[in-house]
Amino acid sequence: MVKEKKDYPIHSQRNRRKGGLTAANGDGIVIAEVLGFVPAEGISQARLYAIDNKGKFIQAGSPMDIPFGIFACSGFFSDQGYVNLVFLHIGSGELQFYAVTSDNSFELISDDRPRVEPYSNVRVGRFRESSRYSDLLVFKDTHGQFYSTDGKGGMNAIGSGFDYPDFYGVNIKTGHFDLKTDITDMLFFNSMDRLIMFCTTDGKGNLVQIGQRQTIPDNQWTDVVVGNFGGGTECSDMMFLSRNGQVQFFKTPGDGTIEPIADPPHEGVVFQGLMISGVFAGGTIFDNILVFNASGDVQIYQTDGKGGLEAVGPRQTWPGSTEFFPIPEVR
Repeated sequence: MVKEKKDYPIHSQRNRRKGGLTAANGDGIVIAEVLGFVPAEGISQARLYAIDNKGKFIQAGSPMDIPFGIFACSGFFSDQGYVNLVFLHIGSGELQFYAVTSDNSFELISDDRPRVEPYSNVRVGRFRESSRYSDLLVFKDTHGQFYSTDGKGGMNAIGSGFDYPDFYGVNIKTGHFDLKTDITDMLFFNSMDRLIMFCTTDGKGNLVQIGQRQTIPDNQWTDVVVGNFGGGTECSDMMFLSRNGQVQFFKTPGDGTIEPIADPPHEGVVFQGLMISGVFAGGTIFDNILVFNASGDVQIYQTDGKGGLEAVGPRQTWPGSTEFFPIPEVR
């Protein structure tokens, strides 16, 4: 069974996108988008790119100068533009919200700069049933806090926060791992202790664990990427990877357990550096993987829904401190 990407009520009115990076490939397919932070003479430039079906990057719109040390997520934080972005300055903890307009330019939603604890991470999702705009998850070390956004560049805490002491420093992944609600769920992965835990939230800022914690039998897995990789369930799938070049795709039925999509693992591809999933390079029903390593090499891989993957297009080289963030289709 092929898994279809769900249309969640909060964003259903926005699924017909107004403008955006609509550069098409040779078959007339609208292609996926990424936000690139490219270093330029002591600053960083935020640039929007489309990716064609051969893996080529196509810049759209004009770049915007921003400070170094920015992390970005896409979501809907206002009624402006076809998609919005939140920029988090890692060192200061300042957040600022932008709209991407139909001509692919950046438009500041508000001069307000809400603050969180410096060196925090941020994720965007729908953490309440009644959300009009996207919510935020801000986390650091062993503590997390949910926030609502008000559509005007401001944010408000949801509850008093939560702790996850057995997952210190974990990079929380978001997806849909529970079939009971349309609220965004979370994946906690502790590679050191080989622990994996799925959680959702009660809409009041508290974590609700999905099933039992799982101990991964093999200690080789060092990171995980969430996406649609052909698991055939209503839940998000996972790609686990190791330092020795092995990749294995897993699915979950929504009860906190995981099982491989294919066995044995796929070998021969060494993933090192930043990895993001999205409908890049051809727009198939399964997500692709964009890999960017410290040397500046970028390669896109097509997943086949059966546990395999292959490179799409040539390997490209960018400045070594470039960062990429996906701007996905509304799901």
